[in-house]
Parts: sequence; C-alpha cells; structure tokens
Amino acid sequence: MVVIGSGLGGLECAFILAGRGMDVTVLERSARPGGCLQGFTRGGIRFDTGFHCVGGLGKGGALRKVMEYFGLIDLPWRRLDPEGAEEVVIGRDCFVLPSGFEAYGDALCGFFPSESDAVHRFVGLLEEVSLNILETSDGDRMALFRRGALQYLEETFRDPLLRKVVSGTSLKMELTPQLPLYPFAEINGSYVQGVWQLEGGGDAITARLLDGIAGRGGVLRTGAEVVGIIESGGCAAGVELSDGEVVPADLVISDAPPAVTVSLLGKDSSVRSVYRRRVSSLAGTYGMFTANIVVDGGFPVPERNIYVHCPGADLWRTDLGSTGSVMVHPYPGGGRLDILSPMYAPEERGEAYEGIKRKKLSECLDLAEQALPGLKEAAKLIYTSTPLTWQESLGLPGGAAYGLRKDFSTIDTCLLSPRTPLRGLFLTGSGLALHGVLGTSMTALRTCSAILGESVI
Repeated sequence: MVVIGSGLGGLECAFILAGRGMDVTVLERSARPGGCLQGFTRGGIRFDTGFHCVGGLGKGGALRKVMEYFGLIDLPWRRLDPEGAEEVVIGRDCFVLPSGFEAYGDALCGFFPSESDAVHRFVGLLEEVSLNILETSDGDRMALFRRGALQYLEETFRDPLLRKVVSGTSLKMELTPQLPLYPFAEINGSYVQGVWQLEGGGDAITARLLDGIAGRGGVLRTGAEVVGIIESGGCAAGVELSDGEVVPADLVISDAPPAVTVSLLGKDSSVRSVYRRRVSSLAGTYGMFTANIVVDGGFPVPERNIYVHCPGADLWRTDLGSTGSVMVHPYPGGGRLDILSPMYAPEERGEAYEGIKRKKLSECLDLAEQALPGLKEAAKLIYTSTPLTWQESLGLPGGAAYGLRKDFSTIDTCLLSPRTPLRGLFLTGSGLALHGVLGTSMTALRTCSAILGESVI
C-alpha cells in the first residue's frame, strides 16, 4: 500500500492500516514530513507553520478520543486559561470568552442579556455537534451541512453585534455566506470546550505518528515526488516517481489536494472526465498572511488567542484586498506570537511581492496594536510568509488554508467521498469534508473505514 503525502491525514491513515497488518509506504515529495504540521527555525527560534492550537481535548471531547487512539494524548499539551482562552476585539469593544459551554454561554448572556434564550439554544447546538462528532449519523450531519451558518445566526440572534462576536473567533475557517452550519458548529464548539497548545508544536505530532508507523513496519520515504498514478484493469496498480521509479501497490491513498490527485491520473485513465472536471473545478479557501514575531522579554504576551476586527469589517464577506481582521496566537512560554490575516495568493516573487508583504505587515501590526499596545515597538524580529509560500512549500493550490470551499446549497457536489471511481484509489486530508486537526483526523478515520469495511474507532 502507498500513501501519497505525509500530512496529518496521510500519517494517520498509514498508522491505522499498518496496525492492521498492511505493508505501508508513505511517499513525501519534500525533504521533511508533516505538511502543515511542520515548524521552522529562524535564528534558533522555532515557529509553527499551520498548527497553532486545538480544541476538544477535554473530558468527553471528540479530539481527546482521537488523540488517545493515535497515542498522542500524553504529548506535552498545555491548556490556555479557561477563564479567558479567547478574546474578540471589535473596534473599542472587547469580549473575553471563557472555556466551557456553560461559562461561555453565561459570558455571552452577560454581554447580551436580552438574547439569553437564543444564546442557550446556540450553545446547545455547539455542544451537541462538537461532543458527538464520532457518534453523529450521516443523516443528522448532512442536515446541518445543508443549512447555512450565516442564515442560522441571522435567524437566531437579533443583535448584529452578537452575531459578530460569535463569529469573531472563526478565523479558524473561511467565513462565507455559503458556509454550512455543520463545520461552523463543529469547529467553534470544540474550541469553546477548551483551547490547548502543544510544546514543540505540530512536529511533535509528526514524530510520534512516524514512530508508530515504523513500529508497525511502515516506511517513510522523503524526496519521493509522485508524478503519476498507475492503473491496470481499471484498478490502481501503483505510482510513478519523478525519477522514473515505479512503486507497485494495489491500494493507493492520496493525502494530496484532490485536484492534485486527479492531475496524477493518466490521459488514458478509466476515471471518467466528468469526475475529473468536477474535482478540478472545486474552489479552494483563501490563504493566510503570517507574521512570526519575537518580542522583548518584558512585553506581556497574553496567554489567549485574540481576534481583532475593524468595526466595519464584514466577517462573512472578507475583502482580501484589505486587512479588516487579524488573529493573534501566543506561543507557550511567552516571547513569541504569530499574527495571521486572510490574504490572496500573490502571483510571483520579486520586488512587487516584497512590497505587498511590507504593506500587509504594516496593516496587521496596526490592527493588532488595538489589542496589544506597544507591540510594534516591542517586536525585535519579524518573519513573514504569504499563501504563495504555502503553495510552493506544501503544494496547496493558491495556498488554501482550510481545504476546499464548502457551499451548503451545493453540498453534494463539494463534499468529496474518500472513495474514487478508480478501484483501489482513496482520498484523505482536509480537502474532503472538514479541516483542522479534528476534521482531518475524522476524514482519515472515514478513509480507513471505507477501506476496511468497518468502523475504526
């Protein structure tokens, strides 16, 4: 069996299937495994790429069950302050939001007492979806996939500021008027339960999974770029590498973006062109500009995630040509933080590219200063990246930060099954249904369940 790509989904599939006795080889085109889990070091200081924090690791949380299954629960997780793990800043208004469904609901009721009944219904939905993700039937899940998140909020809350507050922590996903209710509730609910960081970042997850794969007899090959999927008799028969090597396999799992996977099929593939066109035409989410910042030791880096929005910013219709929102993530131990903001992918590098980065950085710092006065003066080192960086280093078309864009009105088209029309070829990863650590893990479990013909957990 071959796994194309060593992102979280690919590693989890390899871990599961190697444990079921399959002969597993993971092929990674880059020199380092891990995909968006990777970190990097500048001047001896480590930063994260795509992984920053997770929700749902508390008692009864879905992610806790998943982390226990993969042997990841005993990693050095660190919970952010339950009294105020996240903060939403809209102009001069500040809303510190505690962890725990009851505490979160009480805080919202305190800010918006006239909306108490609606708040309790909303929090009940978050709790139901996020805690029962492993047990929810496909029918119940799809009912929420076919309902719009923005429409739900507009029907539930009268106060537009309250709608902004409950949406304000959602830079963990791409907010659009077409976003289905299910991922909105699943992601927000898991973070309401609690927010955790990991000492060593996503690299610690990669290392632990690779140890588990190796202990089950699996193999990782880096610098192994797959350029084609080989077929025989209408079935997957292996892959071809860029150096011409053929790796035979009667089972292929692709952790590459779906459009990239489809491009690996040969011109004479038995997969009909209508499927290939459908997958290739699916739009990706926007990318993210990132500023990795080292601050003076005396600067008080808050131990919470902070989301800062301009008063007039439309959180559900992001203008990628301006900077209306940023999210600020602290690192464990202080002294470092990341600022992230939605951004289009520049076409190419060069002088214009550097100018775009300088302008975006200035706008991000100006906005972040509203919540962290003195940040610009305290910043000693700043490293920046754009969606183009993600596209080049991780192979994500357009640097899409959150997989494929989902539309509740056409959900049957934009939700992809792990199964493909080519027998023996399966998909996994954040591009199929849900993104993030929990969403990608759920997809990996579904991929393996489709292969094994039984539930994995």
